[in-house]
Amino acid sequence: DTSTDSALFQDSINSVGNSIRRKISVGMSNLLSQKYESLDYDVCENALFVTEQKKEQSRFLSEPNKTCVPFLQCLNATNRVSVMRWFVIFLIGILTAIVAVLINIAIEELSFLKFQFLKNCVDECKDYKCLSKTYYFWLLFSALPVAVGSLLVVFVA
Repeated sequence: DTSTDSALFQDSINSVGNSIRRKISVGMSNLLSQKYESLDYDVCENALFVTEQKKEQSRFLSEPNKTCVPFLQCLNATNRVSVMRWFVIFLIGILTAIVAVLINIAIEELSFLKFQFLKNCVDECKDYKCLSKTYYFWLLFSALPVAVGSLLVVFVA
């Protein structure tokens, strides 16, 4: 009786960390893992929820907001959380753009310094024998960042 019970039910862990016993429906055995519960952040869009949202929005838009000086105090908890989520997403986007611009500027400046140094090495070279030193500097400046990036990816990430 235990073998049939374990075939129909399986233990899983929910997002809080509690162990729950859930029934396995037909076709669920071909999934990758039954061990973890999915974190579903999508709002359930059923008819009752949509009508409630429309009612809340119409009430919010039709009422005069005389006492609401801070904007978030006028909103109910669901709308307040939604506005805060969008604000956090906006901040993440702005910070990502700033980091991308700083990385781009750093790459441009380092490339300029690298080629300026290599140009000076070539200009100082009077005969072709010292061009090998410039070539080795060029290899070093090209291979070193790639090696550092590869080591970071392999051992840190």
